[in-house]
Amino acid sequence: MRTSLCILLFLPALLTAQPWTPRASFPLPGRDDGTAFTIGNYMYFGTGMQVGFSLTNDLWRYEPGTDSWSQMASMPCSLRQYCASFVTTRAYVLTGIDNNNIYLNDVWEYDPAGNSWAQKANLPGPGRMGASVFVNGSFGYICCGRKDAVNKLRDVWEFNSGSNTWAQKQNFPGTPRYLAVTFRGN
Repeated sequence: MRTSLCILLFLPALLTAQPWTPRASFPLPGRDDGTAFTIGNYMYFGTGMQVGFSLTNDLWRYEPGTDSWSQMASMPCSLRQYCASFVTTRAYVLTGIDNNNIYLNDVWEYDPAGNSWAQKANLPGPGRMGASVFVNGSFGYICCGRKDAVNKLRDVWEFNSGSNTWAQKQNFPGTPRYLAVTFRGN
């Protein structure tokens, strides 16, 4: 009876499922460990490792209306991968690891109207890669990550973009971790 009920509940969704629609491919041969964010109707993607194991600091914008990619201003910083990013009133790309295996704690603000970057206050905690980020109102948060080849973190930091300041918050209550996923509900 329960199986029949489940099938009946999900049958309308199965019958009206929408097919996937192919869109324009990313214009470069391949990319790993980049970061992505959205502002308005545009999706941005950048940094990471290219084919051939070279790191990048570039930024690309995808425009759904024209199904096209455009290269934007590159970050004026070291090449990197495993960055984190979040959007409050502007986009912020932070942390990561560079070509010399240095775990970074710098923060960069992207202004889409001017297609420009500005360095902001560094994260006061240790440099890290693979951190998780989320937004609550006008505040951005970064937590966890890995600070070296072995040690994972569970600290939480709040960024106030209006005052360009950081405040440490209560640690994440679970075990230290990196490369975790976060999302925002309605």
